[in-house]
Amino acid sequence: MTGWVGFDLDGTLAEYDVGGPYMGPRSVGRPIKPVVDVVRSILAKGGRVKILTARVSSGGEDAATARKTIEAWCVENIGEVLPITSEKDYRMIELWDDRAVQVLPNEGLPIQDVLVDALKLLVETLDSGNLPSGLRYNIESFIDGCRDRNLTVKKVV
Repeated sequence: MTGWVGFDLDGTLAEYDVGGPYMGPRSVGRPIKPVVDVVRSILAKGGRVKILTARVSSGGEDAATARKTIEAWCVENIGEVLPITSEKDYRMIELWDDRAVQVLPNEGLPIQDVLVDALKLLVETLDSGNLPSGLRYNIESFIDGCRDRNLTVKKVV
């Protein structure tokens, strides 16, 4: 791997109450284990990981305090200090972020819409009574899960 993988901090690597008050630069939420496990796996394979967060974008005392807090959080939860940045660059090959909307390259179509359209086609193709009930349940559960995460999803079944 020649590039690096970026991980947003708040809401992706660490829990963050989106609607709650900002807790300041000295506070980072509890680790989100599945994502921390991905970070550890990339590192174990020799990959490069950076934390991409707006917390260090402003410079000054808050950014410096936030950086020290995040570094301590990394040591405690990942086992080492990771590079921390507020900027993407051309070496970033992947970004994990709770707020990003992934689009189909060069098309501008949100991936979630493409997936929903594909599921709709699957249902229309197989809904002649031949769609196994378990598969229909899995599709409905997927769509409900997207809605639970505030993703824009059209009802297809």
